[in-house]
Amino acid sequence: GTEDHFDTDDDNDGFSDAVEIAYGSDPMDSNSTANAAPTDLNTTSSLQVSENQSVGTIVGQITAIDPDANSTLTFTLVGGANDNQHFSIETNGTLKTASVFDFEYNSSYTIRVKVQDQYNSWVKENFTVQITNIIEDNDGDGTEDHFDTDDDNDGFSDAVELAAGTDPRDSSSLPNLPPSTIDLQGSTILESLPADTLVGKLTATDPDANSTLNFSLVDGNGSAHNPKFSLDTNGTLRTTVILDFESNVTAYQVRVRVTDEFNASLEGNFTISLINALPPFVRTLETIESTNQEVYLHGQTETGSGLPLLSYGFQLSQSTLLSTPSLWNGTTLTESNFSSALPLDDLQPDTKYFFRAFASNAEGISYGSIQSFHTPLLATTAGPWWETIPEIAGGWRTSPWLGTFLAYPQGWIYHADLGWLYSHSGTNTDLWLWSEDKGWLWTGSGIYPHLFQNSSANWLYFIIKRNGRPYFYDYSTESLK
Repeated sequence: GTEDHFDTDDDNDGFSDAVEIAYGSDPMDSNSTANAAPTDLNTTSSLQVSENQSVGTIVGQITAIDPDANSTLTFTLVGGANDNQHFSIETNGTLKTASVFDFEYNSSYTIRVKVQDQYNSWVKENFTVQITNIIEDNDGDGTEDHFDTDDDNDGFSDAVELAAGTDPRDSSSLPNLPPSTIDLQGSTILESLPADTLVGKLTATDPDANSTLNFSLVDGNGSAHNPKFSLDTNGTLRTTVILDFESNVTAYQVRVRVTDEFNASLEGNFTISLINALPPFVRTLETIESTNQEVYLHGQTETGSGLPLLSYGFQLSQSTLLSTPSLWNGTTLTESNFSSALPLDDLQPDTKYFFRAFASNAEGISYGSIQSFHTPLLATTAGPWWETIPEIAGGWRTSPWLGTFLAYPQGWIYHADLGWLYSHSGTNTDLWLWSEDKGWLWTGSGIYPHLFQNSSANWLYFIIKRNGRPYFYDYSTESLK
């Protein structure tokens, strides 16, 4: 109904005469058509999706324009240097995810899209998809999981859990690693000590938090002497027998296992060294005759080996060889000094006796030097040296040269200035005085306050008593002590 001169589409095929002429088709032939490629390949909005979304989440819409009327456009992802594998696109241009994204791993991806019409005319374009961050704090400790080394706050790092095959985001999914170290604190013991003597303590470390560790002796390399020891589950190592250095075994090998509550374990070998012990050292000290019808024998011992004393005392005999001696147990005076009181009634009067100190431990018995004393005649047994000094109030006595003191049985006195002393009178009214601090001191009338110290062979001079303690001038060091 429109004259061709005025009709813009003479053959009414949907393409204008100008378009057909431009494409070289016949504007007067409806079977000769023109086709233009799509244009303006674009998006309706920014292409973005939040991390951690499931596969199939819509990212955005791809669009295009086709100058041809009634065109049918189809969208596809095409190859190239891009990340197409992480996405899918519907033919209508709807872009969806094909992967679950992690913002901290990668925050943007590139895709290449092609749109074509029904005549296979097409256009391609690259697009960038942005991944948006979601703040993730699985354990709620205020540190984002990407920066948190322990996402589930179970005490095990994410790296440890991944290595162990457990879930680093599940606090109930716990890894278990075996104990990492084992050590023995205390690896020497003195010989001859009784069975069940403490040797040392086993300790171990476990990388797992709050582990429960148990110790045991096990067979294997280095376990030759396990039967000579016992080991509590808490790691306490003790002997089961008495160990003897002279048996030519001076080092013992044990093998120990530490096991956690999940039966993961670690084993280690340890050497226990045996220390040689000696019998005690013994000295026989001077004999003191008491005025209350007793004779006091004194001895001294050193237990440097560490073994406890089993017995100590004196052997007594009228024979110089101490044949068939009688034994007298000692009574402790100080840490290293001991004595025995021998009643004169049990001894022969006017008789020379020989004696020596002894002490024993698990390694054997030792003896001091042989010394002697002579018992007095029955008729000449005298009373204590202080009997001629009258008592005053409270039992105190005052010597014109020694000063004030309290007298006690068995030769002991308490001196107002010098404290506790054991006293023994000589043949010329001189005195031997024994104190725990100074040992044996000799003095007498016209000599005191000078005192001769037996242990140092030196003279002391009593100066003053201050704060309950006596002070002396030492002539050898020219100092106060």
